[in-house]
Amino acid sequence: MIARFVNLFIQDLAVAFRNALMWVVAGALVVIILVILFLIPADYEFNDTYYFYDGSDHGLLEKAARLEGLDDSLIMESAAALQQAVADDLRSIGIIFDDGPEGPVATVISHGKLSDENLNLIAAAIELPLRSLYEPGKSGVFRTETIRPSAKIIAQNENAVPPLLAFEVIVLGFMMAAVMLFQEKAEGTIRAYRVSPGGTLLYVTSKAAVFAVTGLFYGLLMVLTTVGLGVNYAALVPVLLLGCALYTFLGLAVAVFFNNISEWLFIGIALLMINMAPVISYGWPSFAPSWLTLLPSYPIIFGLREILFPTGRSLIEFFLYLTSFTVVSYLICHAAVHFKLMREGH
Repeated sequence: MIARFVNLFIQDLAVAFRNALMWVVAGALVVIILVILFLIPADYEFNDTYYFYDGSDHGLLEKAARLEGLDDSLIMESAAALQQAVADDLRSIGIIFDDGPEGPVATVISHGKLSDENLNLIAAAIELPLRSLYEPGKSGVFRTETIRPSAKIIAQNENAVPPLLAFEVIVLGFMMAAVMLFQEKAEGTIRAYRVSPGGTLLYVTSKAAVFAVTGLFYGLLMVLTTVGLGVNYAALVPVLLLGCALYTFLGLAVAVFFNNISEWLFIGIALLMINMAPVISYGWPSFAPSWLTLLPSYPIIFGLREILFPTGRSLIEFFLYLTSFTVVSYLICHAAVHFKLMREGH
């Protein structure tokens, strides 16, 4: 069986690299690496600019702002000047502070509706330095407890590597396995394989091995050229192998129900788009509905980030999940290929 597997693996590897799409993927990888290295800046900020006007009798907010080192250009001389500054700067927010009949009042001026989270942050930032002045005896100092050691700040271009690994490298087998299957159907090699002693097990595992090895090469090349050598490669290698195998199994399990790539294209692309949804949580961690966390790409993208930029979180649960999901996807793939592809007449 081992000899048959090796022969089939070499054959599938040769067929895969004769396909022009593999070279398109290789070219795209080079472009991605160049973009990470030279086009995405290591640090960029899209923070809003805050303008302040303190109309209260004692000017306490203005005094606190100056003590915090706020630039004089952000402290306005009148409410009208603040409104004009906000109107001229689309990425700005204005805060007018004044005395009210029941206490201090802050008015926020913005170009659009602010979320409750942002309003609460603004309120907390104003309240903290003024609480002890308006409410003597109440402290505005809070205690901070760090659960894990603080992680190093990740450069923005390097921070793009985990999602690119998850959605460009690891999913390679999902698409390429389908392309190879349709090519074999068109050439009639599936019918010849049915009467060979290979069987479903070798057919499925050979293709998974091809794209696991290919994905491993592509993934290591991306990480080595962008993040460098200071990475836990002992953890990265099995994640790339298991992840690529997982998506190859899923790709085959879906593709066997279609006759050609034209029939598959809409469903295949739709599934890949759904699979990319966790990138929203990657950029916006507070958005993590339960349905999103069930997608295999969700733990993969965050597991990759922990491997590349460790914060001290354990990887045991991640590896158990990834291994279990890969085994389940293999069983589904084996059943689908065996009953839909390997039976005569299908």
